[in-house]
Amino acid sequence: MTHTVQPIRVLVIDDEEAMRDSCSQVLTKDGYDVHSAADGKTGLELAKALKPNLVLVDLKMPGIGGQEVLEQVRDLDASIALVVITGYATVGSATEAMNRGALDFLPKPFTPAELRNVVQRALERCHLMTRATLEKGNKNEQQHYLASMLEHEVLVPLAELKKQLEIISVELPNPISHSLRSAVADSRRKVDQLMILMEKWRQLM
Repeated sequence: MTHTVQPIRVLVIDDEEAMRDSCSQVLTKDGYDVHSAADGKTGLELAKALKPNLVLVDLKMPGIGGQEVLEQVRDLDASIALVVITGYATVGSATEAMNRGALDFLPKPFTPAELRNVVQRALERCHLMTRATLEKGNKNEQQHYLASMLEHEVLVPLAELKKQLEIISVELPNPISHSLRSAVADSRRKVDQLMILMEKWRQLM
């Protein structure tokens, strides 16, 4: 008897139709089973019914906001990977979201590649955390988990930040250009992400 492998189920909760559609298109092409909701109330109902593997939730929504959605989904099933998507990302708000269970956040606007990377990273991190929880009595497993977190969450962002700073250093002698402003903005965003992740590690230690 052949067993069919079920696709990873993703739920997108965002009040912007264009954002829901773009996320659905990108992730569906990658083989995910994608569902969407236009508000927090509907999103929570779908989360209970569908039991998704991952939820992408907008931080700023009318009615039930993203922070409350995160907390309720985490209480519903702690094994669900949670990612915040927002156009109003700050270190404080994103840190609060992570305290409520979010594993990562995705500032708007973002590219399809950035969406794919964050989704994959959140699923991998959720898997590592679940495995570490199941085997928390094994010290070697815990050390392996922390080493994996260090590699994925510190070294990779630092490498990206270094690349952006190199771009800035090359362009500094020239008049300030649009590309330079974009590079600076992108670098600042990555620094914010790193700060948020460092705070998360501090709480895990």
